[in-house]
Amino acid sequence: MSSNAHARLLLHIRASRLREGNRQYLRVSAAIRKHGVPVLQIFCIGTEEYIGALEIAAIKHFKTRNPRHGYNVALGGEGGMTPAIAQKISTTMKGRPSQTPGMTGKKHSAETLAQMSNSQKGHPVSDKARANMSAAHQRNQLADPEAYAARIDHMTTGRKGKPAHNKGKPMSKAQRKKLSEGWHNSRPRHTPQSNANRSAGAKERWQDPNYQENVRTTVKTALANPEWRKAQSERLKTIWAA
Repeated sequence: MSSNAHARLLLHIRASRLREGNRQYLRVSAAIRKHGVPVLQIFCIGTEEYIGALEIAAIKHFKTRNPRHGYNVALGGEGGMTPAIAQKISTTMKGRPSQTPGMTGKKHSAETLAQMSNSQKGHPVSDKARANMSAAHQRNQLADPEAYAARIDHMTTGRKGKPAHNKGKPMSKAQRKKLSEGWHNSRPRHTPQSNANRSAGAKERWQDPNYQENVRTTVKTALANPEWRKAQSERLKTIWAA
């Protein structure tokens, strides 16, 4: 039972091509080494529950857990592998070069990248998918916080010193409007109590003579700078024009 039969077959083919000293004993891989790559046949397509029930019944009926009759190692119904076997496959495959390299050492052309990008547009991520992705990130972070932090640091370090992907590309009015609306809708709103607390805090700070002097000095310094005054003037003109 598999959601991707082709990928499942490639996994067994890769395992069958490992050198003798690096092999883990897997029945299907051993059979491929002895008899060659089989012809892939899909006998039934359906829901996971339906196919799982059929697999359990077929393994039991044909006794394929017995090496004389087949290559199954589990009872079926959950992908056909026990956690122990799945771990064996994972350990065996790690660090091994792919027997089907695909894009290894190659780069997609600009046209291919554009086609890949366009194929993903118009397919919004569902709330359930977002929740699953969020939960996966949280599990990774909680499982090994240091490794998670190192991975994030590695990702950000790789971008240091490089220009932003959208540098020099002006945004359209529609993009600016969307960003503005998103920011206004997502920022926290102050409650009457929080506004009262902020007001009381500002009044209390203003009673301090040193604070008053610092504010006056900052304002005078800014007003004495022609570039600052020019920037503020342009900013106000933009606001009024809108």
